[in-house]
Amino acid sequence: MKRLATVLVMAAGCSAGSNLPVVSEQAVIALDREPVQLPAAYVGTAQSESLQILNQGRGQLTITAIRLVSLDGGALPGSAAGGAFDQPLVAVDAGTVSDALPVQLGGLQTGFVQFNFAPHTAGRREAMLVIESDAPGRPHLTTTVSACAVNLDGGSCN
Repeated sequence: MKRLATVLVMAAGCSAGSNLPVVSEQAVIALDREPVQLPAAYVGTAQSESLQILNQGRGQLTITAIRLVSLDGGALPGSAAGGAFDQPLVAVDAGTVSDALPVQLGGLQTGFVQFNFAPHTAGRREAMLVIESDAPGRPHLTTTVSACAVNLDGGSCN
């Protein structure tokens, strides 16, 4: 009888009332980390960064725009124009070439956003990463991107 009671208790733990994660039927956008803190880079070098874009829902997610902007929302000059960040590229199948926007991520699928940090002077840099999509709960994902540039002869951003 004790054995039957143990089996019944174990089976009850596997029932529909258990604490299994619930996956939304709609698209749910997320990044693998927020906010984004880049490791220090030397002035005059370029550091490539890649973030994973996650569709945590079952519905298809359409990404319509991805950009880096200044903290006040204004344009951010690219590294060729003296800025520290290049505009991001997006890859759905982990390719090395940017996919044309809009891109779709199927349910529970991932993609990547990639950009370069190429500082010309020492110091802290911050930008906002903006991803626009048709995700019902978060159509405008924004997160801070922070980075530090140090001179080749040393220094820190502390």
